[in-house]
Amino acid sequence: MKKTVAFLITLSILCTSFVAYADTTSVTALLDPETGIISLSGSAVGTTTVRVTKAEVELESLSDSAMPTDIHQITTKGSLNYEFRLPSGSSGGRYVISITDKNGTDNDTIFYFDKEIAGDIVDRYLKGGISESEFTDIVTNSAGDLGIDTAHEDYSLSCVFLMYKLNNNYENYTDFYTTYNYSRAISSLNGESASEIENKLKKYQSTLGIDYSECYENSGVLGAAAKTSLCGMLSDMDYAAIYESAQDITGKKGFPAVFEALSALSAINTSEKSWKAFEKIYTIDFPFLKYNVVLKNSDYRVAAASEVFGAMLTKNFQTITDLKDNFNSSVKEPDISETTRPTSSRPSVSVPHTTQDTMYEALPGADAENAVSVKVPSIEENYAEYADVAESDWFYLPVSLLGGNGVVSGYENGMFYPQHNITRAEFTKLIVSAFSVTGKKTAFSDVSEADWYSEVVSNAAGAGIVSGYDGCFKPNDFITRQDAAVILYRVSTLSGLPYSGYLYTFVDMDDISVYALPAVGALYKNGIVKGVGSGRFMPQSNITRAEAVQLIYNAISDLASKSQEG
Repeated sequence: MKKTVAFLITLSILCTSFVAYADTTSVTALLDPETGIISLSGSAVGTTTVRVTKAEVELESLSDSAMPTDIHQITTKGSLNYEFRLPSGSSGGRYVISITDKNGTDNDTIFYFDKEIAGDIVDRYLKGGISESEFTDIVTNSAGDLGIDTAHEDYSLSCVFLMYKLNNNYENYTDFYTTYNYSRAISSLNGESASEIENKLKKYQSTLGIDYSECYENSGVLGAAAKTSLCGMLSDMDYAAIYESAQDITGKKGFPAVFEALSALSAINTSEKSWKAFEKIYTIDFPFLKYNVVLKNSDYRVAAASEVFGAMLTKNFQTITDLKDNFNSSVKEPDISETTRPTSSRPSVSVPHTTQDTMYEALPGADAENAVSVKVPSIEENYAEYADVAESDWFYLPVSLLGGNGVVSGYENGMFYPQHNITRAEFTKLIVSAFSVTGKKTAFSDVSEADWYSEVVSNAAGAGIVSGYDGCFKPNDFITRQDAAVILYRVSTLSGLPYSGYLYTFVDMDDISVYALPAVGALYKNGIVKGVGSGRFMPQSNITRAEAVQLIYNAISDLASKSQEG
């Protein structure tokens, strides 16, 4: 039997020498010190031989009298995933795990050790309260007993230093060993070329917590230049110095946070220098920038996207914190012209009363076979009072009057929060409630029946006044000024009193999306929407609760007057 095994080993070695080594044959070996299980990952095809030998044993010297420590023959279909334990009684030390398939051979190493001895060292000396030099001395002098393979190609003192910075108070040897493997993988990136960085990321992806294919190789947001830039940043990074800032901005932990933040930084530095390119990076390509930077800046609600991201084009992006700091410093409050605001005194209500129900000609996206109607509401001279709305405020009349008529509402604490942004779901609710919109229910993948806005969103979509994005409604995104205008424009169509005509005097007209041009032009011509200071409309900017209520109030007043005249 031994002769047969030795013959198979020799044959495998001889065959390997006649085939080309290919990228498809690769192996990464990891030892779980808790269970003693060795996990193999990588790629191999067909019948694959797994050989385990002590590091000092040459494969060519294997014979009947010098057998490998262990040998396995498995069948693979491209992806290598295999687990095993060393034979009972195996001595500690470095082992070479070699795989051979029809395409070639690859190998990796593991360092086998006694977990009881390792645990004792951790319990005695690495429970915290020691200096970096003491920590380094203990770890390097006891490396073998702790399962650290100092002969490994990716081992260096820098990984030991990183271990101390990440954690110098280890609960047990598993905690220690996991941190060692993690630190070794991160440290292996330092000073490497772009091609080596890519190899390391792929090799250690499970240890680092990333998906190499999705996050890098086949990334839809990282071009070739961005990848080169990212590799350079990873090669030069001081991980211990940046991982907290990366966690703060991405909301993730560890290396995935650093990788994602540096990816965004690389995309910014290699992108087309246009405000729209920067806006896409911040609002589409990297969701963490949208939710943790853009939407958390309360002043962005009244800022023009073109001005904010245009200002960012002149700034330097060198560190992770620049992603947030440069955005926030580019957001400025625009000058709102007082002449465009309504008077703050309380006049008599001039809105004609009407309860007219109007059937409409189906809008694109609506279900024409189902009855859909709107009702222009009756407005009585009733005023709601809110703790944060004063008679001197420009938005006092629409907020207090529509609040008093139950069209809009405040919060349980008596506040209205007029300067807060309003989401797509919240604005849709205002429109549906104000105009009593009914329509066939329509579903979106990101709107469940349990959501408070489910019914109003589905009715509005069924009526054709709102639409989604690839099956999603994005209910919690803040609504833009141009989208609010589009929805109100469609409601006027449902009322049977559609707005028509076009009038533009905006210097930022090019920023208005094509689909919104008719709505913005017609509503502006009829005095329903107004611009802001400096002749701008700021179509891509968020609309506030106060501005939304003013817009609805303008439409109710105008439509009711037209209805009475008709």
